[in-house]
Amino acid sequence: MLKADEWPVCAFISQDCRPTNPSEEAHNVETASKVWEKTLQMVGLPLDAVEKLIEGEDVKCKYEAHDD
Repeated sequence: MLKADEWPVCAFISQDCRPTNPSEEAHNVETASKVWEKTLQMVGLPLDAVEKLIEGEDVKCKYEAHDD
């Protein structure tokens, strides 16, 4: 997880793609981590996808289209 001093450092983006203030529950790091992990799972990305992308590595999506 991207974090500084044990707190996430990413901006909170609302459902309409605008920066906004997060809910109180978003400050619960354990809950935020569970939501993040479930989100990555739902879109088919590994848990370390963001870190790999920042480092310039390729990331495979398990739902990637296959050329048949």
